[in-house]
Amino acid sequence: MKGEICALICAFCWALSSTLTKSVSGKFHPDNLNLLRCLAATAFFWAVLPFSPGTKGLSETPLLPVLYLISSALIGIVAGDSL
Repeated sequence: MKGEICALICAFCWALSSTLTKSVSGKFHPDNLNLLRCLAATAFFWAVLPFSPGTKGLSETPLLPVLYLISSALIGIVAGDSL
């Protein structure tokens, strides 16, 4: 049941983000809007990270897979959102 609740919260946040982005899209340049959205998401994730139960495994993960994961996320954001 916990997974379903998390999925519903995620869907709500996604819909809210899309609605807010659409409502201010005419007032901001797309690059600035994307930067603002990414900064807000980054702040949220860093705020939630200490309370996440799976963070112990992050310190045990080898460096190369972590670099692959970070690179994949950055490339996905740049290619998917900015372009």
